[in-house]
Amino acid sequence: MSEKITADYLCQSLNIQDYFLGETDPTMRLLLEKHLNECDECVAELIALQRLRALLRLAFSDPSDCFESSRPRNRPRTMVALKNRLDVATN
Repeated sequence: MSEKITADYLCQSLNIQDYFLGETDPTMRLLLEKHLNECDECVAELIALQRLRALLRLAFSDPSDCFESSRPRNRPRTMVALKNRLDVATN
């Protein structure tokens, strides 16, 4: 990535979706994680994706799997911290 990456570029829905799915390269992942510390809208989108995945798992899985974590296994602490930050910002 030779061009300068702007906040508007990072805020694009596709970038947040790729991050959520674990499909970003390490450089973009780090940039997005830094951006998520500053952008409540992107945090809200990320949490909405988490909730959607949890609902889909409930709807289409074996009932015994309902209590499985819906967080990406490779970034659980980051996701919890972001959710806590959004909860504080919205209260």
